[in-house]
Amino acid sequence: MLKKLSVLILFGTVFLACNTNKQLVSAIPSAYEQSILDWRQQRLSGLTAPQGWLSLVGLHWLKAGVNTIGSAPKNTVVLNANAPLHLGSIELLQDSMYFRNLSRAARVNDTKFKEGQIFSDGDGEISTINYKSLFAYVIKRGEKYGLRVRDTSNAARYALKEIPNFPVNASWNKKARYVAPPKGTTIPITNAQGLTEDNPVLGYIEFEHNAKTHRIAALYGGPLQYFLIIGDETSSAETYGGGRFMYVNKPDANGNIQLDFNKAYNPPCVFTDFATCPLPPKENIMPFRIEAGEMNLEGH
Repeated sequence: MLKKLSVLILFGTVFLACNTNKQLVSAIPSAYEQSILDWRQQRLSGLTAPQGWLSLVGLHWLKAGVNTIGSAPKNTVVLNANAPLHLGSIELLQDSMYFRNLSRAARVNDTKFKEGQIFSDGDGEISTINYKSLFAYVIKRGEKYGLRVRDTSNAARYALKEIPNFPVNASWNKKARYVAPPKGTTIPITNAQGLTEDNPVLGYIEFEHNAKTHRIAALYGGPLQYFLIIGDETSSAETYGGGRFMYVNKPDANGNIQLDFNKAYNPPCVFTDFATCPLPPKENIMPFRIEAGEMNLEGH
């Protein structure tokens, strides 16, 4: 009897050890899963970096003529208490901008600057005004110019600990095909401010899902990538109502593209009120649920 009991105990111990080992093996992410987890960590690090989206504290649309800037309440652009009462002014002319510096501590592009022309992101270069933890620069959206302000000491940078995501699912890493658009093809893109502009379509990304072919219009995303703005049937539910963004590498020699929806991510508007995010065009709203990538933050 004792011998039989010992055998049963030994068998149970071996079974438990084997089962535990299986659980440990299954808990170890595959190389692909680990690559997505690493990508998510880089994404969080970028958002919370000093120049990330979470450091934004203001977006002030400029009027024609002189716009005064500082923490004094009578300024055209009123900054937070980290700014001097009168930091300077931006004069918005018909085809240029002129900055006058009223604070000895303020710099432009990290150099001493008394007064002179500055440039927006619509000029192909951008001038950044810096005072201590504050950084300000002009953006152009359509015919409008706005002063976007960052504060690297902003508490929101330290409050975000994680971004909700769907579980990593390799089936959403799809093989796709590049389809060249007719020359001169454009698509209207509306942003969160209600401004609509035509954007050149650089190609279409075709893929299969549920035995049907779908396509996404691709926009310029730099010399090596395309930029995609997508929506689907999770939008306004599990994911942000304004859609999600993706980047994909340009096609290989055979026209193939890897379309990984596990890297679909939230627009900046999910994290700050001071972004001007483009919304997905109707052609890029998929008629099915994409249960991959970033999910919405609570309260957005």
